[in-house]
Amino acid sequence: MGLALNEKSKNEKAIEFYHVMSTFRFVPSTPTLFHSGLKKAQLSSCFLATVEDDLEHIFKAVGSLIESVDVESTGVISFLKGAEATTSMINRSGRRRGATVVYLEAWHLEIEDFLDLHTPNLHHLYGKKFEEEYVLCEQLSKEGKIKLDACNVRSPQDHVGIVHCSNLCTEITLNTSQEEIAVCNLGSVNLSKHIADNKLDERLFKETILTAMRMLDNVIDINDYSILPKETENSNLKHRPVGLGMMGFQDA
Repeated sequence: MGLALNEKSKNEKAIEFYHVMSTFRFVPSTPTLFHSGLKKAQLSSCFLATVEDDLEHIFKAVGSLIESVDVESTGVISFLKGAEATTSMINRSGRRRGATVVYLEAWHLEIEDFLDLHTPNLHHLYGKKFEEEYVLCEQLSKEGKIKLDACNVRSPQDHVGIVHCSNLCTEITLNTSQEEIAVCNLGSVNLSKHIADNKLDERLFKETILTAMRMLDNVIDINDYSILPKETENSNLKHRPVGLGMMGFQDA
């Protein structure tokens, strides 16, 4: 088992890890399942980056003046289209397509054009059909809505940085900066496998959580940081962020 490579008692821990996985009490993230034990063990789920306003982090609003050359920037949207095209060509070990999500502050000069990217059909509609499509867009927006002010106010890491965005599925928010690219290390406890006599088996539940947290913590140390190593490894080892979720509520 790849996640036990750095353990002192490798065989003992490998059996422990295998047991919680084979019984579906704990399910690691897809990258961990795909890549554990490989030479390049990229085990993390997502990378959260902040794009700065310089040559390496181009993020200027359309029409803004680029001081060094005294010309107008082509803006955020053009670069997003390039990022989208690049992402579509990436897959993980030939098993899973790449995906990217972008967050833009409401005060940004291009926020209206940015929002139009999510509502491409509205300008082709009018009357009742426009109203129906608009309501649908509002509902979809609410389902994925995230308020960064609230995230920062409640962040347990507010003393070391700022939350600028979430990951692809918005289940975790982490600090990012020009020096740090946040890394998501995720897994889920299967609640349905911890029910006995129609009640939660608290002893088994606690046992699973302890093992799952050990596995997630090991992900941080074993993970391959060849992608922007300075920013990703620095962030992951400094903050050691993990996200342990739960699934199987309905089955339980």
